[in-house]
Amino acid sequence: MSPPANRTPATSSNIVDNVDNDNQIWIVPEGHGFVLQKVVIDGITNCIRSKFELVRPSWKKFLESTREMWFEEFKKKCKWLPHYNDAIWSNFNKRAS
Repeated sequence: MSPPANRTPATSSNIVDNVDNDNQIWIVPEGHGFVLQKVVIDGITNCIRSKFELVRPSWKKFLESTREMWFEEFKKKCKWLPHYNDAIWSNFNKRAS
């Protein structure tokens, strides 16, 4: 999987151009976060809130399967190149906590 030839992963100057036909935004990890940090963090927050409406315990108290469920929801809103999988998962967990 790769961005369409006429698109590159999201940057602050081209976010509108990086929403594909599936309404997913291409993202790139950056250190312990992401390029377009606020947009990605808002996406993570919305995914979690959409599935959990009760009291919100600590992130680490959730089962791994629950965290993976939210990550699957996040993947419906964002996409990335396969070589970023581990970094995206790691950063997702850091930012969700």
